[in-house]
Amino acid sequence: MKRNILILSIVLLPACATIYGPGNPSSSSLTEQEKNIQVFDSKADATAACKEIKELDVIDAASGTSLSEGSYNSTVVFLKRKAAPLGANAIYIMSHSKVGMADKITAKAIRCSK
Repeated sequence: MKRNILILSIVLLPACATIYGPGNPSSSSLTEQEKNIQVFDSKADATAACKEIKELDVIDAASGTSLSEGSYNSTVVFLKRKAAPLGANAIYIMSHSKVGMADKITAKAIRCSK
């Protein structure tokens, strides 16, 4: 009986650790298209850098798990993954917050002409 419990805990513990939360990917996991998406800290920064802006969609993402704290950089990786299929070449941050272990960002996916 004790052996069965030990085996179950060894098998189930890693699975439980990855269930809660999206994780913390690194930028090395991005495609070339995703890596080329520029990140602006605000709409004002995007407006200053771009000759013309076409706003595509509001996107949001979170990083972290129940066992590891999310980070700004990991959340940006998720945002870039969401922005690329929209045809965006840039995003600007609309809001950024920490909620428990999660890092959350809402951004606008845009096409920036320079």
